[in-house]
Amino acid sequence: MPPLQDSSGEAGETGAKRALSTANIQQLAEKTIIQDYAPPCVLVNEKYEILYFHGQTERFLSPPIGEASFNILNMAREELRYKLGTILHRAARERKAVASRGLQFKRDGGFTTVDIVVRPVVKDPAMGELMMVMFEHKDVEAKPGTKKKGAIAEQITDSRIKALGQELQSTKEYLQTTIEQLETSNEELKSTNEELQSTNEELQSTNEELETSREELQSTNEELDTVNSELQEKVNQLSRANNDLSNLLGSTQIGTIFLDTDLNVKQYTSSASKIFSLIQTDIGRPLRDITSKIDYPNLLKDAEETLRTLIPKEVDLLAKDGIWYSMRILLYRTVENAIEGVVMTFVDISRQVELETRLRRLAGVVIDSNDAVMALGPDGRITAWNKGAERMYGYTEAEALAMNICRIVPEHKRQEALSLIKEIEMGHAVASLETQRLTKDGRILTVWLTISKLTDHNGDIVGVGTTERDISKCKNSK
Repeated sequence: MPPLQDSSGEAGETGAKRALSTANIQQLAEKTIIQDYAPPCVLVNEKYEILYFHGQTERFLSPPIGEASFNILNMAREELRYKLGTILHRAARERKAVASRGLQFKRDGGFTTVDIVVRPVVKDPAMGELMMVMFEHKDVEAKPGTKKKGAIAEQITDSRIKALGQELQSTKEYLQTTIEQLETSNEELKSTNEELQSTNEELQSTNEELETSREELQSTNEELDTVNSELQEKVNQLSRANNDLSNLLGSTQIGTIFLDTDLNVKQYTSSASKIFSLIQTDIGRPLRDITSKIDYPNLLKDAEETLRTLIPKEVDLLAKDGIWYSMRILLYRTVENAIEGVVMTFVDISRQVELETRLRRLAGVVIDSNDAVMALGPDGRITAWNKGAERMYGYTEAEALAMNICRIVPEHKRQEALSLIKEIEMGHAVASLETQRLTKDGRILTVWLTISKLTDHNGDIVGVGTTERDISKCKNSK
């Protein structure tokens, strides 16, 4: 007796070979059946594009002329194309097999008959709905001129005659049964006629109601036409308002950027593109990704703070090209008062900054001057008083601002002072002159007076300014 190990090994090997052989035999049998007995067919997707061919389909399908296409309707023979399209559509809609039998088409000088069956296939997740189109050829192919072919043709003729006789007999029996059913149904039709008469009356009533509804719909349609006209006018008004707004933003020369709550660019004006490197494709991008001429690291932090606190922010910034901007960050609110982001505006204030700088310098000179410099209103009330005036006349600025010019003018010179103010108010130029002033401690000073007009932004005279230099010592030395 051989060892147990060898016996089990040989048995295992024999079982594996037997299983492998059985699988190969099954695959071979299925392949042979499909190749020899399955009708020619194609697999198409939901766009009717052929994905797979099986068998000799060339007698039913042929490549189209011109641009290459695997659409089955483009490749089908002309006589089959219409019917094939119909059953493809039905099979896709009803999700069941649909057949069209006895279709004939010309081939090799004669007619060929074919049955077409379209069967939906299990839906593929990657390719969608698939359908199998099968062509079952019904003609008996035989070549003319042979004795065998003549016998086959005679056999076909006898079979058709027999089938036609059976069909005729069935038709007679069917007609007899139909006559009996018609006689039985005659009374039912009379009863049905009465019901139809009643239904007709109901339909007449319904028709009248529909006519009334039609008139109401006509009236509603007219109202809709009116509403549509009003809506069109609103659209035109909105278009005009949008154009006006675009022109307004463009004419103000104010750089404006609209940002959403994530600080992405929603819209911007052309002036803003001079500060930030913005182009039309930047809409939707974060502002942090856009380069700018402004060296201000807290720009985005200020915008986030405005969104969080709802408090506007205003800052003066110096750009890299030397231009000063006044930046304001405001909340973007909808008409429903919903906050949907922020609006940044940049106003060029370079000229104002320059003027303010010059004014500050000039003010420093005036304030620290040894000459008495003051401003007077139309009624002679003192509105400005520098340190030189404090030293010369002995009054502090607070005291002077509560006085009239007459307080420091000797009585015999007051008429002269009022006349000079009137001359300035009338727009006349007044030359510098020598006059006298009165100090707080009662001393009379001889001063050299220069007087000029003060105007507002419209050029209207709002007062006078004077510069007074003490020349008493010069007069005494002479």
